[in-house]
Amino acid sequence: MSDDILALAQLLGCPTRLATLRAVGEGGLDVSELAARVGVTIGTASYHLGKLLEAGLVEFQRRGRRRVYGLGRRRLYFAVDEARQQSA
Repeated sequence: MSDDILALAQLLGCPTRLATLRAVGEGGLDVSELAARVGVTIGTASYHLGKLLEAGLVEFQRRGRRRVYGLGRRRLYFAVDEARQQSA
């Protein structure tokens, strides 16, 4: 297995990160909205968003002072759909 696949699997192996990615996939949210949706502190949400940003799985747009997050160029719709199916 390549290092990229292992790194991605490790990244998405974290339940909080996967929940964050799923919430971002449902619509553009800022960090406080994401934290509330996922049930974590703003600091925790920010940390996990940083990891997802580094991997290119999420991106943000500035809206005034806010950063609104959405799925990145390396969109993983299949991962979001898979996570939804597993949590249902």
